[in-house]
Amino acid sequence: MKSIQWNLVIPLAGLGVIGFMDAAVSHGAKLTYEVEPTISLTAAYDNGEPFNEAQVFVYSPENPQEPWETGTTDESGRYQFRPNPEIPGNWTVTVRQAGHGDMITINLDDSTLMADDSTGDAANSSLLADLTDISVPQRLLTGASVIWGCVGTALYFSRGHKSSSSDS
Repeated sequence: MKSIQWNLVIPLAGLGVIGFMDAAVSHGAKLTYEVEPTISLTAAYDNGEPFNEAQVFVYSPENPQEPWETGTTDESGRYQFRPNPEIPGNWTVTVRQAGHGDMITINLDDSTLMADDSTGDAANSSLLADLTDISVPQRLLTGASVIWGCVGTALYFSRGHKSSSSDS
């Protein structure tokens, strides 16, 4: 029976695990918008793929529990709506598709649309970013744990079974 060279198998297995982890957690969400008489919203995954035909819920400041308007994004992940300028306050927009989504709050004050984010980039308000963004130390710890489990399992099965024969 040939002996497996573990000094080659373990690093290769580790690289494979760490490589697959990046692809598995890369679906965060990102919303951007343009301020016009109507609000143009664009919903896309972190990799740029649009949220096509995603559900959109717009909530007014008067009733943040019930949607003021609902709809779906187009093939490019775009959605437009025109909030009532006579209703000042924070308008909330939620976009959802297949377990992914994001939420943004837009402040409409004195008939002037102003984003609550001074940069105009809504990516910082991502709800799912905290759940899907894994730091490098977390990735390394996860990869090391998987490798440790694989090595332990391999060593357990490679030690051979002792026969329990009795001399009678």
